[in-house]
Amino acid sequence: MMFTNLDDQNQPYSCTQWGNRHVQWGDEHAVITNDNGMTIFSWFNSNNGMPSIAYIDHTMTVDYMSNYTGGANTAINRINNLLNDCGELCSSEPILGCTDEFACNFNENSDEDDGSCEYESCLGCTDSTANNYDEDASIDDGSCVYASSMSFGQIDDSSIEINFSSDYPIQGFQFTLTDNPDQITLTGAYGGVAEENGFTVSTSELGIVLGFSFSGDLIPAGEGILTTLTYDGIGPSEVCFDEIILSDSSGSQISTGPTDCYMLDLIANPGDTNLDQNINVQDIVILLNFILEFEEPTQQQFVNGDMNDDQILNVLDVIRIVNSILGLSRQDLNTSQNNFGILNYTISGNDLILSIYSEIDYSGVQLSFNSYQNHEITLKDNSHITLRQNFTDGKKILVAYSMFNKVFDGHEAVFTIVGGSNLNIDDLDILVGDLNGNAINLYLNEVDESDLNKYTFNINSVYPNPFNPNTDISFTIPNDGYVKLSVFNIKGQEVDVIFEGYQDKGFHSYTWDASTFSSGIYYFHLNEGKNISTAKGIYIK
Repeated sequence: MMFTNLDDQNQPYSCTQWGNRHVQWGDEHAVITNDNGMTIFSWFNSNNGMPSIAYIDHTMTVDYMSNYTGGANTAINRINNLLNDCGELCSSEPILGCTDEFACNFNENSDEDDGSCEYESCLGCTDSTANNYDEDASIDDGSCVYASSMSFGQIDDSSIEINFSSDYPIQGFQFTLTDNPDQITLTGAYGGVAEENGFTVSTSELGIVLGFSFSGDLIPAGEGILTTLTYDGIGPSEVCFDEIILSDSSGSQISTGPTDCYMLDLIANPGDTNLDQNINVQDIVILLNFILEFEEPTQQQFVNGDMNDDQILNVLDVIRIVNSILGLSRQDLNTSQNNFGILNYTISGNDLILSIYSEIDYSGVQLSFNSYQNHEITLKDNSHITLRQNFTDGKKILVAYSMFNKVFDGHEAVFTIVGGSNLNIDDLDILVGDLNGNAINLYLNEVDESDLNKYTFNINSVYPNPFNPNTDISFTIPNDGYVKLSVFNIKGQEVDVIFEGYQDKGFHSYTWDASTFSSGIYYFHLNEGKNISTAKGIYIK
């Protein structure tokens, strides 16, 4: 059984009363299930003025109330009586009139247009604040004339010009700038006719702008730049005027016409993350602090730091800022359509070892993962690569990059996450950037730990060969120890030392830059005590 309690006896009942009465009493549903007894029946009787049967006509007025239907025939007769008395609702003839809701003589009861619509008698200015307000007009025809107006002038990444026009001198002004979504904050005001005439202009973080003169000076009637507002923040955000009040010398409000809006979208200065209008190493440091979550960027800093416009700050942006500082354009750097590499990973004791290899030159790596402990991360070889890392709020972040956009030795970067054997490789976010600051796609490859212990003492490859001017020398050593990798000419003279020092067992790779040497044949020597391995390379300019 479904019912709605109408305890308001006023006539006629509204649709709201019928449909929402249960809500007024805090009941979500207007449904009560009969308990097969007389409980519900006892609630409704003629004694309380709310019987169980009510007949209501099309005007929501009660026609008859009773505790009993009196039988089916009685109910049918009462319903027929209501239908016979339904007036125009039951008429088969259409109701003629003007059905255009924009016409002056629109008839909302008409269901068929009789061609009587007329549009001129009610047209005019319907704004009571306008100079030519027409109190007889019901439809605005856009003819309103106002004594003053405000609009946006020039807008850049830090300021907004406010233009004005007024038929009367201005004693004071107040307005609010709204922005949707909320992206900008007003920080001050300067210039314009307000400053020329000794006005003090104040702003608030809520977007309120207030201007007046302590000495009683006036802004003359006319038009021009009222003032220039300064702001922090970025778009895209729609900036609009709201609640404009212009006062004349008598304290009366000057009527103001409709205002416009402006879609503010901040113009970025790519790379200038510290907002000093210069691009240098300080911007790299600041950007790294944002990436490593040491600091939170402002909206302007985020826009400037997002060098590739992907809405993320990461090592790809670092590489691009480095290129910008060094004056390297994308055309200056080698690129490839096959931008992919291989991520070899293995568990060694309690450590997780990651080896990133790509034939594409790359100069930056970013690694992050969630963990309950701060794992130390080390990089094998590649002494020219800068390593920065942070652990905050259960998240480990590492950025490895070259300050001079030099590639990783041998196109390989080997990272060891100390104590990371319990980490899941799928939970690691690894980003590798080529020399242009483009991401390199990585393919996963799991390596057996036993393979790590099968190294022999040997120079494995010189690639490319012949080369100009760089080549990678890859070698393996079976034990930890002191090694020296050097270069000899065809006369047997040592002309360069690529690496000399302690090395862990395993695979190593170094890049030799021969740009300062002459073309010819060179020999690469790997020495470890009594062990020597040699390989030949050809340098062709």
